[in-house]
Amino acid sequence: MQQTILASAFVVFVTGVVGVCERSIAEPVNQTVPADTGVQAAERASEPNDLPPTPEQILRRMADFYRGVQRFQVDICRTMRAELQGQVENLSEQMTLAIQRPNRLAWHVKNEGQRIDVLSDGTNLTIHAAELKQYTQEKAPAS
Repeated sequence: MQQTILASAFVVFVTGVVGVCERSIAEPVNQTVPADTGVQAAERASEPNDLPPTPEQILRRMADFYRGVQRFQVDICRTMRAELQGQVENLSEQMTLAIQRPNRLAWHVKNEGQRIDVLSDGTNLTIHAAELKQYTQEKAPAS
């Protein structure tokens, strides 16, 4: 069961699913970071006659930008439309992700009444599935 919850949490995180944050372990962000976090900067850096930046260049610039950020929080709402064998289903998910360096994390996912919380205080990593009334806790990774 623990592996299933961990795998589900990883899939949800990688696909960008997002949930409502009731409690954040990261301090509030006091400054607004513009959405221009690398893509537009990479485009502006190229000369009019130059080729557009490659995806690798864009990702590298974005990674460089985020490497210098000490903490941030993002709220995302995603709606998906799934069609399987003629049946259509619309799924809504909300997520709040708050990160503070060096290794603190609060990630709250809410999907149609189901909720998963992933928390790290720098020492322990806790994954809580509220609807299952289960949680797992292990030593937090170093980074």
